[in-house]
Amino acid sequence: MDIQDHERVMATIKLMGALKAGRKSGEEQGWISSEELKNELGI
Repeated sequence: MDIQDHERVMATIKLMGALKAGRKSGEEQGWISSEELKNELGI
């Protein structure tokens, strides 16, 4: 495995952890609508 493969794997692991945390937060604290998200992001 070269350094680029290693970095890609590490980035994937980090992303999957963030997605898991977001899903857990949504399930425990409730989800927001797409309109609320757009307002939060200012788009």
